[in-house]
Amino acid sequence: NGLLTQCGSSAALDDGLEQLMTDEGLRKRLGDAARQSVVSSHSFALRMSRVRNIYDELLDRPRAEP
Repeated sequence: NGLLTQCGSSAALDDGLEQLMTDEGLRKRLGDAARQSVVSSHSFALRMSRVRNIYDELLDRPRAEP
């Protein structure tokens, strides 16, 4: 979901940023992958399932499946 650069290297960071600025396809692929990651990990249904599991645990009930 992103580009990795060498830690502490401003030249590597510069190269990565330039790559993102000049490669529209890369920006689109990274943006789409990031969005999919957020949607699948932080959906409303998943959040509500987690909240319900907390309440079930507090009330000592079996956990519900998402």
